[in-house]
Amino acid sequence: MNNGYQLRFRPFATLFTIAVFSIVVCGCVPERRIYWAPIAEGGKLAIADRGGLGPKDKIQFTLDTVRVFLSGDGNAVRGGLIIPKDRVASFVSDQAELLDAISQITTKITIEAEVLDSTYTQWVVRDPIEWVSGRQLSFSVLFGTGEKSHYSVKLPAIRVNGTVHDLPVVEFTKKEGFGVYPINN
Repeated sequence: MNNGYQLRFRPFATLFTIAVFSIVVCGCVPERRIYWAPIAEGGKLAIADRGGLGPKDKIQFTLDTVRVFLSGDGNAVRGGLIIPKDRVASFVSDQAELLDAISQITTKITIEAEVLDSTYTQWVVRDPIEWVSGRQLSFSVLFGTGEKSHYSVKLPAIRVNGTVHDLPVVEFTKKEGFGVYPINN
């Protein structure tokens, strides 16, 4: 006999308790986020490294064991090349092409690049057409003013150990997504 007390399942209270428990224990909170979704032939979608679980806003390609990754926002495309010690790689040109999907205007933009120094402690400005081996090359294509909501980027070919690899055109579209991110990030 339960002395008149009736046990009921209360879904809202249960979800609220789980959410509060998650924030206290994990330090994470659910959040809506604006991102630019990439798409390209042969690319693998991934979550950009922000310390959380969110929309797939990064695209990766593998060229002869060199990994190339890109993510975009309304004003730039940023990315990198992860080059193993037994490979050398560089861009064939320092010019990328930006196609604004709304105005249909193509613009050539100079790629800005940095490479980790030999001690792996600081970034050093580097010409993107210089050979790099056994390091990470970070690069960006900055558009300037005015946020773009839909655009495509064509990076120059990448030379790996003397072999030239063309990258496909990567299209970015502004979207809204949901994720779980650390509070202190």
